[in-house]
Amino acid sequence: WTVFRTVMSGVERKASESGEIRLENARFRGQDAQGRAFIVGAKGAVRDPATGRFRLVGPAVRLNLGGRKVTEITADGGTYDDVKKTVLIGPNVRISDGGSGFTLTTPEAVVDTDTGVVTGSKGVQGRGPLGTINASSYAIHDQGQRIVFNGSGDNKVRGVINSARSGD
Repeated sequence: WTVFRTVMSGVERKASESGEIRLENARFRGQDAQGRAFIVGAKGAVRDPATGRFRLVGPAVRLNLGGRKVTEITADGGTYDDVKKTVLIGPNVRISDGGSGFTLTTPEAVVDTDTGVVTGSKGVQGRGPLGTINASSYAIHDQGQRIVFNGSGDNKVRGVINSARSGD
């Protein structure tokens, strides 16, 4: 028991000195400037005492809760900054648009929780019932109602639209 208490007291002292706050199954809820709801969830979150930002493990961001369409963004990791109103997630980002069946994959996404705009400048690939698209960067506006793809240099925006043929 003495050894156990000594070890535990060292762990408790170290945790209190670091000022880190650890959360499991974290959920941060809020609204953008237009009153549209969002949730930033994660399997785990650790608050950096120096910056106040949360380092996220397995984040999942859901935009436009309660609406007909919910945009969900998942990744391996990320950072939530409540002061700057941003969520930076990546790598292995997957953005799925509820209802349309369209999915984007990208190395990184930045969610502005004040405006609800999602952006990325490290390339993007998309696939859905209408076809595929590849671009250098993207911006998702109006909770997924409008997506803008951009190309730069040799990386032009390229897309394939599937034709709707009867019988197929």
